[in-house]
Amino acid sequence: MSCRIHRAATLRTNGLAWRDRVIADAESAEGRVVARNHRASLDLIDEVAARIASYIARGEILVDWRDAIGRALCGPEQLRRVVT
Repeated sequence: MSCRIHRAATLRTNGLAWRDRVIADAESAEGRVVARNHRASLDLIDEVAARIASYIARGEILVDWRDAIGRALCGPEQLRRVVT
């Protein structure tokens, strides 16, 4: 396997593993309390985690919040609550 293919596979695996950890944390009892306190639904957290994981899978180190979250998903206030 070439280095390029190996790197792509590793990045994809890392992105998926990161997303799975974020979702597991959000679905825990403590995560549900935090999400409720920040008024962020678990569906929104799942969607945001999936979009950020796609950046990780591509090897990008900067995430454009507007692209990663999308205006259709939430407003600026909720965006800040989800990403922080």
